[in-house]
Amino acid sequence: MANRMPDNIKKYGMGCSYFIETGTHAGGTLNVALELNMFDKLYSCDIDEGFFDIASNRFCDFDNVHLYHKSSIDFLKEVLPKINKKTFFWLDAHDVGKVAPLKEELNLIRDLLEKNNHVIMIDDIPIYFGDGSLVKEQLLDINPNYIIEGLPCSGDWDARPNYILVAY
Repeated sequence: MANRMPDNIKKYGMGCSYFIETGTHAGGTLNVALELNMFDKLYSCDIDEGFFDIASNRFCDFDNVHLYHKSSIDFLKEVLPKINKKTFFWLDAHDVGKVAPLKEELNLIRDLLEKNNHVIMIDDIPIYFGDGSLVKEQLLDINPNYIIEGLPCSGDWDARPNYILVAY
């Protein structure tokens, strides 16, 4: 099975000017978003110094890529006040197998952005958020008009159909 992430970003990211990612890791998704050439600016963060260094080296030649070595919460507090155009969010920050700060991330998106017509895509739903029902409620608190869909995992490592949630 091929990586579906490029198709997912193309489909749901149309009309978005910015790409914001929490959890850069080695930069795989950030690279996909960059190669699609859809976004004016791309922002990403990772709290892990090793992953931040890998991504910094990987994307050092791109003026429109902005990397932060911060927690996703501190990152969003800094970046969201700069956002004035429709944005595609890829929320994927988590400590391996432990904690995902999604609730706080979504609260910041709700509270710090004037318009909430952004696209929000969230990874690893069954690993950290059960059936995703509480996440869906929080997304609808951001924008009660959101359409929320469940998507399969972007790769072939997990067959669960609602591995990713997207709100648009």
